[in-house]
Amino acid sequence: MRRISEYAKIYEGAVIEEGAIIHDFVVVYPNAVIRTGAEIFEHCVVGRPPKAPGCTSRELSTEFGETVIGKETMLSPGCTVYAGTKIGHNTLLGDNCSIREDCRIGDYCIISRNVSVNYNTTVGNRTKIMDNTHITGNAIIEDDVFISVLVATTNDNTMGREEYDEDHVGGPHIKKNTTIGAAANILPNTVIGENCIVGAGAVVTKDVPDNKVVMGIPAKIIRDVTDDAVESNEVKEKEATQYYIGQQGKFSKTISEADVYGFAGICGDFNPVHVNKNEAEKSIFGKQVAHGLLGSSLISTVLGMNLPGPGTVYLSQSLQFKAPIFIGDTVEAQATVVELLDKGKAKLNTKVINQDGVLVITGEAIVKLPGGGYK
Repeated sequence: MRRISEYAKIYEGAVIEEGAIIHDFVVVYPNAVIRTGAEIFEHCVVGRPPKAPGCTSRELSTEFGETVIGKETMLSPGCTVYAGTKIGHNTLLGDNCSIREDCRIGDYCIISRNVSVNYNTTVGNRTKIMDNTHITGNAIIEDDVFISVLVATTNDNTMGREEYDEDHVGGPHIKKNTTIGAAANILPNTVIGENCIVGAGAVVTKDVPDNKVVMGIPAKIIRDVTDDAVESNEVKEKEATQYYIGQQGKFSKTISEADVYGFAGICGDFNPVHVNKNEAEKSIFGKQVAHGLLGSSLISTVLGMNLPGPGTVYLSQSLQFKAPIFIGDTVEAQATVVELLDKGKAKLNTKVINQDGVLVITGEAIVKLPGGGYK
């Protein structure tokens, strides 16, 4: 069900999908689409067309495609997303972000507080841009990039002294798996290669080859990124093509009396609360309950058959039993990827809920992903 505050302004032509949440004083312009599960907090503006009183050197467009806020994406208070921008799923925009027109922001990104992303910029999946950073117009930032606080990027070496022209106005291209330190400056049209590290406060004035560490003013190559770090990023990239943060697997089953007796026979736990109807009625539960580990075994089914799937190696599992599972209950086991670890491992939040949505089991699993991953 959609939840739209009576104090929000939704223009005709905007689309708010089922499950989206719109808080107080939000403005959603025409041709904007808010996908299922997205949540837009107070004082956000979505789909605003750019407008200026004749003072800009760049001519502003008047025609835009859809503005899209992806599934499960969250806009914190005070964000402005301009017309024609598309934001992927499960992305977080921090307080007071400004994303200008015709940008593309990927899935599972963090665009932190007071970040500004200028026009026609692309940001890849799983990229994180920290507080008070400015990403200039016409920039390209690829997947799995980390940009620290107070970083400045620019796109015009003439600094406005010449008439605006796309031929010379170009932002940096920051390639995948690169890390940019705090307060670095990245100058126009520079290309920073894959898996690079730019030191804090560095000023990047020219292209940086792949797998290099640069520091200083102007930034100079200090050394190569270590082989271990290169291998780590290569394997993480490979895993990311198949597994990602927030990915979820499920398995549901109705628990029968035969399941309970069968499990008791396998494990040898014939506690009357499980296998004796008359005795169970005298217990605190009032009727027969399934073994807790029978319920939790469904988590193993998810991990081994669904996510990550066949070939998964179970390394550890924590469990908390929150409520009983009764004979006849239909329960659903869920596993959600929360972290991709070194050496081909992953951490997943696990839980089991019943047909009424009651949480009956919760915990955390560590698994080795199929295919072996790291050595």
